[in-house]
Amino acid sequence: MFGRRFVVALAVTLGLGAAACQPLAVGSGGSGSPCYVGSFNLSSLKLPSSIPSEFGPIGITKTGGSEQLVTTATTWQLTASGLTFVVSYNGANVGTAVVDAAASGTLSASGSTLTFGLTSLSGSAHFVGTVPGIGAVDTTIPLDRLGVSELVGLSGSATFGCGASGLTLTFGGGQGSDFEMDF
Repeated sequence: MFGRRFVVALAVTLGLGAAACQPLAVGSGGSGSPCYVGSFNLSSLKLPSSIPSEFGPIGITKTGGSEQLVTTATTWQLTASGLTFVVSYNGANVGTAVVDAAASGTLSASGSTLTFGLTSLSGSAHFVGTVPGIGAVDTTIPLDRLGVSELVGLSGSATFGCGASGLTLTFGGGQGSDFEMDF
């Protein structure tokens, strides 16, 4: 039971990292459009150094893959392909996770805040590694079966900033739990 719960907690953590805890840099939305409207490719992702879980701190570091965000003034779509993360548990690397996902939803803007509503989610997280107390793990978990749709894909509010290099989205509650996505 511990092993399955750990893997589920890991997938939840990956969901947070893959969709909501990244810095996004976004390019110009074009003439007459707000700067957050357009098609953007993820250029950098800043995640918390560790994410608390019932099993101890879980860390994730993005090492590869791609993510594209497409927005209109009222909707968003996010596609992640082969997002690869090194996963650590209590400070030790325990494996690699790869996330492939597609998510979409509603978008509204107020001042420097964008609010994302999640309406659709599909995809999976594949983890390969050795988990202390469990042993070798090689499993793929469909994201929609985890009951973590609020944590995967863009959900909630983010502050945004537009500049010459693009758009940056910052999600989180401060105190080291923020994550940023730069497109």
